Amino acid sequence: MERIENSLLLNEDKMEDIHKSTLRILEKIGIQVPNQDVLRILQKEGARVDFQTQTAKLPAQLVESCVQKQLENNRKNRRDNSDSSPSQKRSWMATQPYILDYNTYERRPGELTDLLQAIVVGDRLPFVEKVSCFVIPDNYPQEMSDALSFYLLYRYSSKRRVFSWLNSLKSAECVIAMARVVAENEEQFQSGDLVEYNVETISPLRFASHRLEIMLECAKHKVRMSCGPMLMMGASAPMNHLSTMTLENAEILATLVTIILLNPDNYSFSYIAPAHSMNMQNGICSFGSPNQVLFALIGKQIADYYGFDQIVTNCGLSDGILSDFQSGFERGVTSIISFLAGIDQPGLMGIAGADQAASLEQLVIDHEYLSYINFILSRDLANNIGGINLDLIRERGCGGDFIDISRKQSRDVDFNWHSAIFTADTYPDYLAGGVGAAEKARETIKGILQEAYPPQPAIKPDQCLELDTILKNHLDTRIVERFAEELELITKSDSPND
Repeated sequence: MERIENSLLLNEDKMEDIHKSTLRILEKIGIQVPNQDVLRILQKEGARVDFQTQTAKLPAQLVESCVQKQLENNRKNRRDNSDSSPSQKRSWMATQPYILDYNTYERRPGELTDLLQAIVVGDRLPFVEKVSCFVIPDNYPQEMSDALSFYLLYRYSSKRRVFSWLNSLKSAECVIAMARVVAENEEQFQSGDLVEYNVETISPLRFASHRLEIMLECAKHKVRMSCGPMLMMGASAPMNHLSTMTLENAEILATLVTIILLNPDNYSFSYIAPAHSMNMQNGICSFGSPNQVLFALIGKQIADYYGFDQIVTNCGLSDGILSDFQSGFERGVTSIISFLAGIDQPGLMGIAGADQAASLEQLVIDHEYLSYINFILSRDLANNIGGINLDLIRERGCGGDFIDISRKQSRDVDFNWHSAIFTADTYPDYLAGGVGAAEKARETIKGILQEAYPPQPAIKPDQCLELDTILKNHLDTRIVERFAEELELITKSDSPND
């Protein structure tokens, strides 16, 4: 199905205004860069640097040349998607501090068992593009949790496309060393499949010092870097859609300039624009408001203006914590409109509410709604299989039916979407024991875990040993030993933890 052609909100003059305003922000206001080494690199390339205020003002020529350099890298490293339809939408699993059980409505901190179960479930959901550990293990130091998560992903995920945040320079060094062990070749290592650093700014217009340290380390090893500033209209951005997206664009381009100056060969760069608005009633970030569609449509136009062919926005999310009508409506409306406008990837999967928790049930439901939408997007109605069967219509005539032929057709899957999660019961069947989507998602999870949990290593034994050694060399030995003992205890068990 083709994208919506009249989804453009802004004319050419307004797009030029956004671009020129972005350049003025970067040239006149600049961005705060609390790292002397990075400031010197920026200064060498023409930025006006104030070392006292740690601010770099970026000239327009520098910004535009870095954008063009990254676009060249994107074209050079464009992947062959012949193995999958370009209309198929996928996303990445989220990572949250808490996990929520839709059966008991209990929210609790993450445990090691939760991480392993998430890997097993994510591996078996085809529209999960990158698997994560889903939750942060509460009983391990946060500064080590990212390295431990990557260890589990490298060891147990069969997808070889994984995602987690990097929290510190020390953990980044550890993760990069582990990624080298499991990478099949240099291209896979640089592509971001195994490790990608998503640089988060402190909006508006600031870098965190520890993130700049991680950027320098990643650049040294040519690890792919990206960014996704999460500005919030009404809080970290003005209460105005165009102002918010212009400031969002300024942070994206400032980060891109820094990435390219640190690593001119940065493998690829998607235009990730996860802007939000603040709920003025309670002060929290809104995930499901109609603004998510407007931000997505504007972001798509900005990405097209510069020539980025991959755009990610935070559509497909909800403010609703439970799997109810609000949750389904907000996720469905924001995603389908955004997809039809050309957005390539929705927000992270499996989030309950506005970053309130991760939920395996919600992950499975999110995967199912992507399956639903992919059915729509992949239908080529102009070349519909079989065309118009006028002879059959004439044969059955007035008052005829087509049930017998429809039941015999082997192509039912081409015309009907089937779901194991979304119900289609009669009322009597529902009363006799029908269940909703959350319960069916829970049954799906249980079936996956019974089949594949505890997980078995997806890499060779010698690679497992190398990962063990790297953990011990980079992290606190006592923590690593406790982690290894708990992991062995879990993976030696015979059944999933219900």
